[in-house]
Amino acid sequence: MIYFLSVAVEVQRAAASAQLRVCILLNVVDTTSLAFAFAASYAINTIISILQFCIIADAFASWFPSIYANPTIARIFEVIHFVTSPFINAARKLLSKVSFFDGMPIDISPIIALFIIRVLHWLFMQILQVLSIFI
Repeated sequence: MIYFLSVAVEVQRAAASAQLRVCILLNVVDTTSLAFAFAASYAINTIISILQFCIIADAFASWFPSIYANPTIARIFEVIHFVTSPFINAARKLLSKVSFFDGMPIDISPIIALFIIRVLHWLFMQILQVLSIFI
């Protein structure tokens, strides 16, 4: 799974650098503000990708409790759970307010957390795009 995460990060980096070169060649915007926007965009994309990977790994680890028998792997998943628990707990609080989800036999809070993270990611990208125009 870590290989796929690193491939996704490399693809994002290559796409961002290609977009930056095209905009510089076309003299579309100031290169300093564009470079800042692409650097911030890359950082946000990387953080969001790692966070999404951690939420999915935490959800799968909850299905297999025997994973925690190994102390090293248990420590890794303890850190992952520490990182993801604020997002999943917020999704659980949100789901507890909707009576439709009270009796469900499966916890869908990781799915809701991933959805909220994607919406926040989209919002950050829109704000960054607007700021890069005005910088």
